[in-house]
Amino acid sequence: KDILTVALELITPTATPEVRICAYGMLPKLLRCVARQPAPHDTSSPSFGQVAYNEAVRRLLAGLMREAEIVEQDESGSEDSLEVLCVGLDTLSHVLEAGYNSQQRGDWTTMPLADDFVRSIMELLQRLMLGTIQRRVTQQQETEVLDDEDNDLLERREEWEQSLMNSCQEALGWLLRIKCEAAVPFFQAILDPLVVQMLPEGNSLEVRLAGMCIYIDVLEFGGRLGAGVAGAVAPILLEFLRGEDEDARQTGAYGVGVLAQYGGDALTPALLVEVIPMLLALILPPGEEKAAAAAAAAAKKLSNDAEDDEDFFDDDTDSYVRDNAISSVLRLCRYRGNMFDAQQLLQRGVLTWLPLKEDLREAQSCHAQFVEWAASGDPALFGAQGEHLRAVVGVLASLMVDTRSDVERAAEARLVEDGDAEEEEDKMFEEQYVSK
Repeated sequence: KDILTVALELITPTATPEVRICAYGMLPKLLRCVARQPAPHDTSSPSFGQVAYNEAVRRLLAGLMREAEIVEQDESGSEDSLEVLCVGLDTLSHVLEAGYNSQQRGDWTTMPLADDFVRSIMELLQRLMLGTIQRRVTQQQETEVLDDEDNDLLERREEWEQSLMNSCQEALGWLLRIKCEAAVPFFQAILDPLVVQMLPEGNSLEVRLAGMCIYIDVLEFGGRLGAGVAGAVAPILLEFLRGEDEDARQTGAYGVGVLAQYGGDALTPALLVEVIPMLLALILPPGEEKAAAAAAAAAKKLSNDAEDDEDFFDDDTDSYVRDNAISSVLRLCRYRGNMFDAQQLLQRGVLTWLPLKEDLREAQSCHAQFVEWAASGDPALFGAQGEHLRAVVGVLASLMVDTRSDVERAAEARLVEDGDAEEEEDKMFEEQYVSK
């Protein structure tokens, strides 16, 4: 408790950048330690952990506003101020994640975020996102007239700017998970006007990807009000799937699954006919001829015009893009199976592709979708006469065997400093998942 108090006091511009970085970095671990303390017998008043969590969020917001001012006023273009801001924002994201995990566990070791906090976080993110977009445009113009040494500095600053945008997306994602539909009115009033400007083709791909990822989170976690962005999401997802950039294709592949589950009428039959061949082209082995042939065959199968092709689904390509595409095909089969021949994709596709092995976070989400679907006993998965039962049970068995090794691999591969907490959450997920 004493160390936490000191760390919060050190989030001040009077401290050196190195001290502020250390203070920000300590907060997530300290809050987890506080949260592990036994709950007080008297539940009529907040616990120390709950009070500390709210105080940490308040101090973080005030500190990050000051860090933003320092970056905006830094005419020298030094890396220090930008690095401190990135570390601080990353800390806010981790603190919000801890709040979400506490909420999911039902232990409420953190207090629910009040509306004033939600509004302040949205305003902070809007300021930071607008600032980094403007600075990157300026830096791009300066790059054309600088020497190699100055260009190296700008490249390092560009990396920090991209990290800042990524942390903005992550923090907003956790906020949306915590508040769900209640956060959408704040998003619409504060952030949506900026995100709308980030999506047109005149922006850089990085900016457009950031805007699209934000809209996908709003659609996935924003409930009925969040579904309002589906119409803007759909055409850009198609564009990303057609593109050559791997990050864009992964975003498009993931977004299609979200659109399938939450997009309502925005996912039309005509759009579906375009989307499924694109996803299959990402899943099948690389090679223009084979991918094109697969896409053409998929389009025909949607209309029930093609004969069976034993080589239609091949399985020797692994990548994050592929895993996200498989996850989206699963969601399409589950939530839009009445719009196309889902049985073909299930029997000869999804049930042979699982479990996922590369994108471990997406694997958790995808496997949970499959387990929930199987637990529901839906004939659309098992087949009208139970003809897919053997394959479904085989996938479930594989998932139970592979889950622990996947969790261990994720922990070993993790480079972030708070890996202990994430491993703890993985184990919690694993227990719930195998139980289901």
